[in-house]
Amino acid sequence: MEKRLTRRQQQFLLQFLDLYREMNQPLHYKFVAERLKIGKVSVYEMLRLLEFNGFVKAEFESVTRRPGPGRPSVLFYPTKIAFEQTQRLSIAPSDLEIWRKRKDYLLEHLANTDKSNLDSLFKELYDRYSKVEMSTLLQITENITMLLLTINRMPKTPELHNLLVEISQIGRPGRMNLSTLFGFALAIAQFGIIDKQLSAEFFNNINKYEFYLQDMHADNHQRLCDYTHDAVEILLNN
Repeated sequence: MEKRLTRRQQQFLLQFLDLYREMNQPLHYKFVAERLKIGKVSVYEMLRLLEFNGFVKAEFESVTRRPGPGRPSVLFYPTKIAFEQTQRLSIAPSDLEIWRKRKDYLLEHLANTDKSNLDSLFKELYDRYSKVEMSTLLQITENITMLLLTINRMPKTPELHNLLVEISQIGRPGRMNLSTLFGFALAIAQFGIIDKQLSAEFFNNINKYEFYLQDMHADNHQRLCDYTHDAVEILLNN
């Protein structure tokens, strides 16, 4: 019988999965507590509860990773059930409302084709990149926007127009998917089309985005596709 999680437990599990993807290794509860700004005891108890319900497993720290003598630390990592559970989770109502407002804000600014306005929007997103805590849905939305703004800066050629048309159909049957779109981000990072620091961050985060997309709830995946379509249509029509 499937264990049901409370909303608080669901939110914690989502955050724990984000940290696990970021670090790509089992995590110590103190590290989780520090990153999530939650009490150490509360985090430890939550992880043990999730372990009891089959969403998390614990293991002792390997000898090669231990800094010195003493008892090995207990590290936690998510199970297959945890990833399957998050596929069925969409997004907290409060986070969804924040995303909707931010999405409308971004589309409104994209509709203003004044170059200085688009440059200021790019700078705003750049300043927020990897510095502001936000939901996974919003994080990917802002990264898609930065990618589209970067593509829009390229010389206007028939090939660029065709590329934007193809991107506008993202997620539709027989068309490219979101993973392919982040392939463009990888190419942009490699060829240094944008700021070197941002290029490095794009490059380092590609694998994390792939994990996000694989585990993302279908509703959120569709929201990203719809946003990409709307954003590209604005760029094509202006």
